[in-house]
Amino acid sequence: MDILQGVILILMCFVILLDVQLPHSVRKIGMIPLLILAFMLLLYLFANSPVLGIVGIVVLYVLFQPPKTLPPMPQDTCEEDQPAVFKDTLEEEVIRSMADASPIPMTNPSFTNSPSQVNNAMPI
Repeated sequence: MDILQGVILILMCFVILLDVQLPHSVRKIGMIPLLILAFMLLLYLFANSPVLGIVGIVVLYVLFQPPKTLPPMPQDTCEEDQPAVFKDTLEEEVIRSMADASPIPMTNPSFTNSPSQVNNAMPI
């Protein structure tokens, strides 16, 4: 094993240990072209060294795992930002029906200020 293969082996070990994922921009290319390219790279690694080929299989497995976190959701479709709508409770319905059933009519008062109705109160 020469120096270049040793450096490639060390870099592949870092990819495995750091659990590197494929970026989203690379995943947008499509899985079939990426798998064809990975298979060709794997054949090249096996041709140079069987150890590099076996470590390359593990690296490809780590790279092609689905991402652990989902991309952020757009803000306008988030349900948490919308206010919660609650149904009326039974108590609120009863109070509302009582308030609607007996409105108090607002009429002119029949009271007039006359001395016979004030029961000998002192004038102010």
